[in-house]
Amino acid sequence: MSQSPRATAESPVAGRTRQLVEAPITPTLLRLAMPNVVVMMAQAVVSTCEVYFISWLGAEALAGVSLVFPLIMLMQTGVCVAMDQLSKSFDNRSYSTIIVMQSMLL
Repeated sequence: MSQSPRATAESPVAGRTRQLVEAPITPTLLRLAMPNVVVMMAQAVVSTCEVYFISWLGAEALAGVSLVFPLIMLMQTGVCVAMDQLSKSFDNRSYSTIIVMQSMLL
């Protein structure tokens, strides 16, 4: 019984998985971390620009934003973590998708 060509050919996923496991760790980590670093840098630039423009409104506006910002971040992080854990706890894939979509809406 001969094997089918599909069974003998390597899939591209297997090659990428092998590259993750067998490649040198430093270049692999840098390659995987680069998108996150770029996004964090963009968020830092946007936040700095927002604070700069709010500072034109005066010290009271800047103090108000400084007071409310940590609370907003805490609420957003809490909702994301709660929805993530809730979606992982359900075996039903469609129900998990609905929960994740609702968390993104919030």
